[in-house]
Amino acid sequence: FRRAFVKGNIGDATITAGRQAFTVGHGYVADLTGDAIKADFGKKLKTTMFAGRFDSVMYDGDNDRATLYGVAFSYPFDEKFYTELAFYAQEGKEYNEQKIYSAGLGYKFDKNIEIYGEYQKASKTLGKFWSDDYIGDRGDDGWAATLSYKGAKLSEKGSWGAYVTYYDQSAAVMLDSISEIEDYFYYNEGMKGYEIGVDYVLAKNILANVSYYDMDNKDWADYDDGAKMLWTNVTFNF
Repeated sequence: FRRAFVKGNIGDATITAGRQAFTVGHGYVADLTGDAIKADFGKKLKTTMFAGRFDSVMYDGDNDRATLYGVAFSYPFDEKFYTELAFYAQEGKEYNEQKIYSAGLGYKFDKNIEIYGEYQKASKTLGKFWSDDYIGDRGDDGWAATLSYKGAKLSEKGSWGAYVTYYDQSAAVMLDSISEIEDYFYYNEGMKGYEIGVDYVLAKNILANVSYYDMDNKDWADYDDGAKMLWTNVTFNF
């Protein structure tokens, strides 16, 4: 099974345990699938804490499982401005432990248009993590930004949203993504390019997504690598 989990409340916290998939923040660093426990709590300061073993091409090659834990915060300054902060840690031997920090700021122009940008920083390059710096100029940071219009609401059949995202991320700040486009690069090279997507609610609690990616490698600039991909998926929520 790709999904097999239990979910319930303990006090003000919602606990999810088992084989699950979830996005941390906007998903630039972590759109995770694996065996984990996750806690969500908070009203104005929303907090997510998690720990488990997850798919991660960058940190345990060939979609092996990486041991990760982390915490993410979301806080609205007012009705328009908000911030997202997160910390992630990859456990391992001393030379291949990794920490990733991210900080972002969002602005809602009105009820339909929103922009969000985020900077990410890792404690070491992926070359140092894997002890293979011979591959070349790998970085330890990155950024991404999304401009979105409207938004699909699972409770409303026919609702939809569109977005465009630009990525400029070294491999060190990417744990896993839902599309797994990073699998298409020859090495763990990070990515630089854009995604255009549309979400549409086919029926209550059934969400369809179509997105197009056009990416080049960010790390190891001497190697000309890239990928274009059309990605579609349908999610049923129960």
